[in-house]
Amino acid sequence: MSVQANDLHAIAFFRDLNFSKLEAIAKLCQWTRFESGQTLAQERILGKSVFLIMEGKVEISFNIGEGGPIKVDEIGRDEFVGCAALVPPYSYNSTISALTPVNTLSIDATGLRKMADQDDQLAAYLYQHLLQALVDRIVLLRLQVGR
Repeated sequence: MSVQANDLHAIAFFRDLNFSKLEAIAKLCQWTRFESGQTLAQERILGKSVFLIMEGKVEISFNIGEGGPIKVDEIGRDEFVGCAALVPPYSYNSTISALTPVNTLSIDATGLRKMADQDDQLAAYLYQHLLQALVDRIVLLRLQVGR
């Protein structure tokens, strides 16, 4: 099933964008399912997609060398992962694995970057909202570390 502009409008993150922008972004999107244990993104690999978790949970981990990867976070519904694919060098900075069956809205990162490069208003909107989501996640991680 293809993603439609109305599908995006129903998602809070996209709600404030006009319909023509939603139509353009929808062409870059697909619904993707990952089974428990599957990898959505691999650390240090060129990022092809940004994922919005629609259902399920993923684990964020980092490779720390000989000790192997360490889990640093769990992300669930209505959260974006893989955002590093939108900023140079466009490679994932963590490994993202499904803890449960996960349904995502997968967005073509290259296409989204190209759209943002051509549309300053869209770029400002996307980066402002994604940056806020990342700042919120950092605050939550700090709270977890402080416990």
